[in-house]
Parts: sequence; C-alpha cells; structure tokens
Amino acid sequence: MPENMSKEEQRRAHRDERQRQNQKRMRVFYIVIIAIVLIIGFVLSFTVFFHVNKMEVRGYSIYTEEEVMGVSGVNDGDNLFLINRNKVKEHITQKLPYIGDVSVKISLPNKLIITVYETSVKCAVEVSDGYVLLNENAKVLGKAPSIDDIYANAILEGGKKIEVPAEEATEEAPPEPEKKEKSQTYVLKSKDFIILKGAKVKTAKVGKTVVLKTEKEVEVYTEIMNLFIENEITGITELNISDVYNIVMRYEDRIDVKVGSVTNLKDKMAFAAQVIKDQDAATPDQAGVIDLTIDKKAYFQPETTTLPTTTAPETTAEGETTTSPPEAEKTEPETNKSGKTIQHAVTTTKP
Repeated sequence: MPENMSKEEQRRAHRDERQRQNQKRMRVFYIVIIAIVLIIGFVLSFTVFFHVNKMEVRGYSIYTEEEVMGVSGVNDGDNLFLINRNKVKEHITQKLPYIGDVSVKISLPNKLIITVYETSVKCAVEVSDGYVLLNENAKVLGKAPSIDDIYANAILEGGKKIEVPAEEATEEAPPEPEKKEKSQTYVLKSKDFIILKGAKVKTAKVGKTVVLKTEKEVEVYTEIMNLFIENEITGITELNISDVYNIVMRYEDRIDVKVGSVTNLKDKMAFAAQVIKDQDAATPDQAGVIDLTIDKKAYFQPETTTLPTTTAPETTAEGETTTSPPEAEKTEPETNKSGKTIQHAVTTTKP
C-alpha cells in the first residue's frame, strides 16, 4: 500500500478489498450450491422421477396397441432419459414388419409416446415355395404361398378391405392348408403390386432387408421403387432386373418399357412417367413397347398397326405436347417386299 496514502484512503482500500474477497467467496458458494442441486436432481431423475408408467401408441397399423408396446423393449419403470430410441424403432419395425417407421417422444413427467407409420407390399418375388413380399425399401414383410392367397387375405393401407373385381377373382379358391389356425394378413397400397423378375433370393428374414444374389440388385430395386413413388408412377405390374444393364418393366400388362442401364435412372423414370401419361391419353388400350434406351429419346412401338387416325402426341421432358397432323386412314396395313407388316413408331425427344 503506498506510504503517501492518508489513513482515510487506507481504510477505504481495506474495505474495498474485503468486499471483493466476500464477493469471490459468495460466487464460489453459489457455484457449489448449484452443483449440489444439479447432482441431487440428476440422481433423483434416475432413481425417483421420470420413470415410464404410461405408454401411448399413435398412428394406424394392423397391429394392436398392446402388440406395439409388447415388442418395443420398454418396460414400466424404465427411465425416460435412458431409453434408446433407435433400439425401440428397431425392435418394432423388425418384429412387426408392416410398420415401416416409428417416432418415439418423451412427454414429461412419465409418458412415452410411440407413433407408428404403416408400410405395405409393393413387390412380390417368386421363390421355390411361394412368394417373398417386399416394400419399396426391400424390407421383407412376409411370405405367401400364392398370389391368390395374397388377394384372399389382403387389406389396403389404412384398414380398408381390398375389393378385387369379379373377373379378376379365381374360379376356385385355393385349398386351405392343414391346421391353419389364422389366415395371414397382407397389407397392400392398392390392388396391384409388382412381380419382381430376375432376382435370386438368398435370404429373406421377415423384418430385415432381403438378401439377393448381388448387392447391386438390391440397390437397383430400391432406387427404382422409390423413383416410382417420387414420380407417381402406378400401374407397373412387372419389373425385370435379371440384367441391371438391360432393365425392363411392364405397364398394365400391355406395354413393355425398356429402361436399359441404371445410368441416368432418375431422369429416365421422370421421362417414363410423362411418356406413359401421354400415351394413355392418346391410345389408352394400345399395347406395345416404350424404348428409353436411346439417349434423350423415347420411342413407342405399337403392337399392331390398327391405330387411330391421330397418332400419339410427341412429349418433351418439360411436359409440352405437340400433335403431328393425322395421316390418311389406311384400309389395309402396309407391307414390305417380304410381305411383313410395317410398324410405325411414335417418337418423343427430350431437349
């Protein structure tokens, strides 16, 4: 302390120093108190408070609330903050295959809310003893002995009973398997689903991703199926991926769509959706082939030459439509020198 300070200044300096020391001690005191409170709260939250004694299941599925809670892996008394939500989702989606996704939320002080989202059969692949059923992400939803059995025991997403037109129903129902206590239920997006051709199933465990002959087949399948959803493509009845460089799909059992390789698959599916839409608008019952294998072009080759006087409109990738002038009506099909009928193709071109 400087010697030239007066006694009054010295007393003031001592007083200020004591105040600073007291403030430091109080800060340390408060920090210790807060830490103790937090530790006590932390211990109580894991020993006394925030334990599960209520569970609520939301959303729709074919499974009961009790079934969902029973396979969740969560028990009464479990601590809310120690629940592994990813494990809960995994347990439910694997043990209850027609649940495609799960959301798990905490509602303090003691409730767990589980929201389930339904999935459905998008594709069936034939195996030696029937069919393996898959959703769009190649998850195995179950197995069926026959297509007839699927339709006989199917419901639509949301719980509506599927209605198969009388002409599509089989004349005789397949015989019931012996000792069949309960019919299996199949959930469909619509009355139509895709038959997957050319895929060799190695392992099909319900609730898990199907294992095909190669991983590439699974990748191609999931990419195409999700592009169908993205582009709102419906009516595909068959998908052949026996050669991933020469993919073919069938639309409404009347039009084959040659996709070719997986190169630019996203663009090809968007273009295919527009071509199918335009072709249906022009000649809704026409059978034939749509060829997407030529870069930036799509050709429609009709199955016969019995065509309307107005050809199908040309379609660009942007959805713009132009119509070619109608040709003069033909009384007889054109033939070449060999006597074979000449086929006329409708061509659409992307810019």
